[in-house]
Amino acid sequence: MGKSLYRSYRSRSFDEIIGQDHITTVLKNALKTDSISHAYLLSGPRGVGKTSTARILAHSVNELEYEGENLNLDIIEIDAASNRRIDEIRDIRDKVNILPVASKYKVYIIDEVHMLTKEAFNALLKTLEEPPAHVIFILATTESHKVPETILSRCVKLNFKPISNDMIFEHLKSISKKEKINISDKALELVSDHARGSFRDAISLLEQVKFISKKIDEKDINLMLGMASGKLISQVIENIEKSDIKSLRFTLENAFESGVNESILSSQISKKLRELLVDNQTSLDKAQIIETLKDLLEVAGSSNPRIEIELTLTNLIIKTSNKSTVLKIEEKTQPKIISEAKVTPIIKKEDFDQPEKIIIPENANPMNQDFWESFLKKLKTKNNTLYGITRMAEVNLSNDVLKLDFKFPFHYKQVNESKNQKIFQEILESLNKKELKIVSEVNKSEKKEQTDEFKNISNIFGSHEVLES
Repeated sequence: MGKSLYRSYRSRSFDEIIGQDHITTVLKNALKTDSISHAYLLSGPRGVGKTSTARILAHSVNELEYEGENLNLDIIEIDAASNRRIDEIRDIRDKVNILPVASKYKVYIIDEVHMLTKEAFNALLKTLEEPPAHVIFILATTESHKVPETILSRCVKLNFKPISNDMIFEHLKSISKKEKINISDKALELVSDHARGSFRDAISLLEQVKFISKKIDEKDINLMLGMASGKLISQVIENIEKSDIKSLRFTLENAFESGVNESILSSQISKKLRELLVDNQTSLDKAQIIETLKDLLEVAGSSNPRIEIELTLTNLIIKTSNKSTVLKIEEKTQPKIISEAKVTPIIKKEDFDQPEKIIIPENANPMNQDFWESFLKKLKTKNNTLYGITRMAEVNLSNDVLKLDFKFPFHYKQVNESKNQKIFQEILESLNKKELKIVSEVNKSEKKEQTDEFKNISNIFGSHEVLES
């Protein structure tokens, strides 16, 4: 059986460890001056060289040549994920006083040390407090925040960094030449980017694609990883900027049918939106882009990620188009509103963050604008999506009834879900407005006119999803 690439190209000396010079320099100088500590904690993301560094250090302090997977009898490697109980650590404590078999030091390498139980950590602590002179502990973890402070304070902590894409690219290119893998630079760039700073992940991905075709290009990488092409991402952005909901849905469906992974697609769209935001190369409202980026973070954990992406991007289109429509209407006819502030035709971030104005009919009970702003503020902390929908409603107060008129039946349906009604009631109670009742309707004039936005929603979700009048 052949050896996997990441095992074949594992670093065997400090000079071979790439991207962690701040750590290898410290360890090499400690070896030169014979000032090795009795305990080290190597922390950082996966696949950046923690275990390799631990093994190299263990061999270096004993002046042994590190040839690969075979460890010396005096180098004991333990996986804390599967040996996390107090019994395993007690076994170490009992044997720690036994002298090394043939080396200067007995070295214990404990990988994923954060997985140990509380009792196991307490047992390990006693050994770390007063270790025998012939023992060195090297602890490795991807989650150092889970390691007790009492353990951290007794170790020399070395923090590993994610590897830069450029370093990963050069390393993969070198391996490709040695292994005679015919792969384009563009394809290697995609693999490097997808590895997200992990050498091991990058090499594993390279091994997955090395037999996919005689000459590996971008399309092969996209197919294997479930990534969308740059052209498809540009098409999605174009659909959003043109407020073309129907085309957006068609583009997303084609992407999913071709095998694009939902989580990866959301990451790619987020990356493109961030680039447009930073470079100021989009007509979309910046505040809306930021809200969309936050919503896209929820896609990976969603029970239905495809619908989550579609709704998030459709919501961006609706909010952007609604903002423009509201501004045009208010320029022509100013309604009677509590605030006398004029609405400018230019969308600003500070304008966007303000809640919709409240229309109060004659003979109605007085209602404070501050109350509605407080209501929306609390709603935003509880359910950001529900907040975005509610703030677009036309609000009227009559007697003890707060009426919300919505432009779209789809919004009306979401607001009237029992779980969302429960959120409304909780907020009213917190604001001492328990007696106030919230009812919602679809604006009749809007239903009669059948606006273009309404038709687009109907086209996407089907007529069965749109409430009848």
